[in-house]
Amino acid sequence: MFPHGSYRRFLSARVALFLLPLLVYVSVLERSAAGLTRTNLKLNGILAPFHGSWRIIAREPKENYQTGREKESRTPAQKKIDSQLLYAIYQMRGQARKKGTPTTEIRLRKDEKGRVLVDVRAQVTEKLVSRMTKLGGAVVSRSESYHSILAYLPLGKLEALAKYKEVVFISPASEPVTH
Repeated sequence: MFPHGSYRRFLSARVALFLLPLLVYVSVLERSAAGLTRTNLKLNGILAPFHGSWRIIAREPKENYQTGREKESRTPAQKKIDSQLLYAIYQMRGQARKKGTPTTEIRLRKDEKGRVLVDVRAQVTEKLVSRMTKLGGAVVSRSESYHSILAYLPLGKLEALAKYKEVVFISPASEPVTH
């Protein structure tokens, strides 16, 4: 039924698949005894072939790893904002470490008032431009045909702007390229 040697590999794979969850469970119990809980512990490990058999290659656990959770917890308005801008907003609010996002400085182009230069992809209307001005923004340029508004806006007002249905996406403005 099994070609020469394949039955042994078949059994090795089944044993490894049985042992992997058991080893993870034991590891979690050990970590719980050390004061770490399931909620703040994420185990990384893989099952890999090694010279005709299967071996478990475990890595160190990553504690407080929340980047995936941060993305999952975004509001509909935050989903319309580029990650780099969101990370800068979290840093400004002092929430970056808590949310598990980068804490290093994010370089954004700013004006003398500290507003960031953004590209707002949206249905360009006078009403939207007026709303941006009321939020403390300064429109640099706009293009109805490209559905784009370049403007300097306060970081703290980007979420309010993203809530409008006309707005599709907000990203840092692209830097010009010269040759």
